[in-house]
Amino acid sequence: MGRGHRPIAYIDGGKGFIATDRRRGYRTAMPRHGLDDHIRILRGEHTEDAGERATRHLLDTATTTPSPG
Repeated sequence: MGRGHRPIAYIDGGKGFIATDRRRGYRTAMPRHGLDDHIRILRGEHTEDAGERATRHLLDTATTTPSPG
């Protein structure tokens, strides 16, 4: 976060044990870094195609904000 990045999204991996653990880690880490208001989880599955679809959706809906400086 030292570089000023704020929109950190998590593309979910589905209902598996590892995906659940990773999702929990994301939800825990964001508030620790003062990013409570920036939590964004996109639905996904445990496939490459699902990850690609979620990434495309994320990029299609992203807003462009000017860089500080």
